[in-house]
Amino acid sequence: MGATLNVQMAKIPVSDITKAVPFYRDVLGLSEDFVMAEYGWAQFSAGNLPVALYVPGMGGGTSAAGSVDCLHFATNDENAIRSRISDAGLNPDAHLHSGDDGSSYFELKDPDGNTFKIMLTKAG
Repeated sequence: MGATLNVQMAKIPVSDITKAVPFYRDVLGLSEDFVMAEYGWAQFSAGNLPVALYVPGMGGGTSAAGSVDCLHFATNDENAIRSRISDAGLNPDAHLHSGDDGSSYFELKDPDGNTFKIMLTKAG
């Protein structure tokens, strides 16, 4: 039996930490752990997964801001997500999609154009 791997962290390149933090905290509802704008880094918690924002070239990595398009979050509280999206000045219904597999999800972009899905799961 080989070594077991776990996901340690998701890192997302952004152009400006101070502009990106409100989206991840207020719109996505991630728990803010700390922000060190002078180092181009902010860290959040999404359940047990740390999610880090970094400014390319400041030590966190070199990917282009706006290049993430494959990170999916999940929630069983559609109403809370709808409220956050609406509070951000967006129409939740314009961001709600249905997958061919019967899934439902909100698709959003952060200020840099990184794309995220918030998958809707059943409570229970």
